[in-house]
Amino acid sequence: MSRPLLALSDRTPPQKCHPKREPGAVGYGAISTRQQVKDCEDDSVTHKIDRQTLQALADWYGRCDPDVPLALDREEGQSAYVPLDDFRPSPREPPMRLRGRPPVQDMLSVITLQSMQSPPESAQLFSGFRGTGKSTELSRLARELERTGDFAVLRFDVGEYHSRSRALTVEEMALVLAAGMGERALEKLGERLSPEWNVWKRIQSFLKSQVQAREFSWKIVPSLEIKGLIKASGDFHEKLAHLLADRPEVLREFLHGIVGELAQRLAGRQLVVLVDGLDRYSAPVDQVEQVYRQMAHLLANHHDLLALPRCHVVYTISPYFAFLQPGIVNAYKGSLYILSSVKVHERPPNRDSVFEPGVQALEQVLASRVDLHQLFGAQHGKCVRDMVRASGGHVRDLFHLAREVIRFALERGPPVDPATVREAIANVKAHRATIFRETRLLLAHVARAGSLDSLDQDQLGALCLAMDAYLVLCYWNGASWYDVHPLYLPQVRDLLSTDGAGEPGPPGSGH
Repeated sequence: MSRPLLALSDRTPPQKCHPKREPGAVGYGAISTRQQVKDCEDDSVTHKIDRQTLQALADWYGRCDPDVPLALDREEGQSAYVPLDDFRPSPREPPMRLRGRPPVQDMLSVITLQSMQSPPESAQLFSGFRGTGKSTELSRLARELERTGDFAVLRFDVGEYHSRSRALTVEEMALVLAAGMGERALEKLGERLSPEWNVWKRIQSFLKSQVQAREFSWKIVPSLEIKGLIKASGDFHEKLAHLLADRPEVLREFLHGIVGELAQRLAGRQLVVLVDGLDRYSAPVDQVEQVYRQMAHLLANHHDLLALPRCHVVYTISPYFAFLQPGIVNAYKGSLYILSSVKVHERPPNRDSVFEPGVQALEQVLASRVDLHQLFGAQHGKCVRDMVRASGGHVRDLFHLAREVIRFALERGPPVDPATVREAIANVKAHRATIFRETRLLLAHVARAGSLDSLDQDQLGALCLAMDAYLVLCYWNGASWYDVHPLYLPQVRDLLSTDGAGEPGPPGSGH
């Protein structure tokens, strides 16, 4: 019986693969980091690859998972971390900040300084495209704070408590914050909390009290079921809004009361809450813009609720929020930090000028997870350079490209040559979403200007979709600037050429 395999290479003719193999050789199919490689019974496998090489490919594939942030509390995660905000192209050169001023340093400075004030509290926003390393940088921030011995850090992802298929209501946001802090506090401060302390029972008691006070006919479910109701996409949020509408002081008193209790039990340490995941949503395409608008409104207009008392809090948000709600920066006292992609080329119109330190830094990022010499052989410099430039300096896409190259290596065997890398880049590009005319017009504007400053109000919808799909990337060169992802430049070439401003496509694009 045959099993699903990768597409056969047109370079290698099929060979018969028998259950009995030579020692040390196995047939290959879908790659697995656990290496559960089974015998095949037909001729659907192209060739054999030694077990050691297969294990190496599987390890590299796992390390390049773009959805798994580095575990900086482990030695392997620490060894794979490349300090992009303190990068030395060579031992003799001074360090360079490839993404501008380090957001972690800025957030740490604000928390440290505000901790000496009365009251000791702060609220900050941390922004950046998904895949630029925000979660890893939050881990660094948590580690640095806890090293001082002066802070206790509670960190959670909103996605643990909400589906994010639509915008959170302010009522849901309050319950999610209470739940996230409460569950993390039990994990970290369990012995300092009373044995009967349970955040879900607290939420249940709060809702019961409001139902009774307002004489609503709403049956409150057991405390263990409330978490599921919040996360589900049913009508629970509508009932919450109906129950707590026009009563922000009640919601604020409940949430801030829980924060105050936790802060009181820290025995000299200050509470820091890191709220991740407010930048990622799974709404249908035609609803994405509305979801972002609603979330930007929530962050900007409910600052009094979200700025937690006797506590330092950091929210990760989409960079798009600042375009929708320019006043959001003032609401958080200017504490909005953007983590950009790594600059690998100069700002338009000098896009064809390579920024070598950025290319070198991302080569180190890849080398920290993959044996470049084993994967690419003598041509590893050319191969990696093409991948880095095609990624546009977006680390997430660099890992996507690396995984595609590893799949090709599994099919054909390493070392991988530049022609195969170009084929892998083209394959990744071919599976990207179709860009419609409205978005193409926006991309052409960005590609010419290198900026979003002169966008019209009616282009914000297209900008939302472009940012959400990483069609537009943010860079730093003394100030923030923007450019079209290199994989998409060919699709706006015709619009650029109308002004005589044609731009080169990425390596392997055929342009």
